[in-house]
Amino acid sequence: YIKQDGTITYTYSPNDLVVAGDELPKYLGNAGITTEYKGVGINITLRFLGGADYYNNTLVNRVENIDPVYNVDKRVLTGRWQERGQETQYKKLGTFQYEGESVNYPEVTRPTTRFIQKRDELDIAAVSLYYEFPHSYIEKLFMQRLRLSFYMNDIHKFSSIRVERGTQYPFARNMSFSLTTTF
Repeated sequence: YIKQDGTITYTYSPNDLVVAGDELPKYLGNAGITTEYKGVGINITLRFLGGADYYNNTLVNRVENIDPVYNVDKRVLTGRWQERGQETQYKKLGTFQYEGESVNYPEVTRPTTRFIQKRDELDIAAVSLYYEFPHSYIEKLFMQRLRLSFYMNDIHKFSSIRVERGTQYPFARNMSFSLTTTF
């Protein structure tokens, strides 16, 4: 650890915590496009943000500080330090003992700048697609309008970091179909 005065220590102290990074993005917004041709229409909505810092708490809690007795991410076993001089992102699995004690304590990663990552994202937030049946076809059915629609949200996220979704509650992606008629 690096103390506030710049010296290096192997002893963690919450008194040496400093503010690191800025989670507010430098830019963010929404964009969309809507078009229609011969009764077929599409609407695409995008969300974007960039220039933010993100503390990846999932890496700390689900990879670094995990108990391998339970179901774990494959990075728990493949991306860890194994041999002297090896450079890896994650520390070695294991326990330690305080001097004079015979109890093993799990190694715990404290808050560290090691898990601050640059965050740039582009989300395909929603897509809706529809087909408006031609008037010549639907008037035979005594209708004024007939439209078949499809909608889907949270389609895909392009991100500079691997964002873990659904670790506490299952992630839901919604799709819906509709048929609209006017008589």
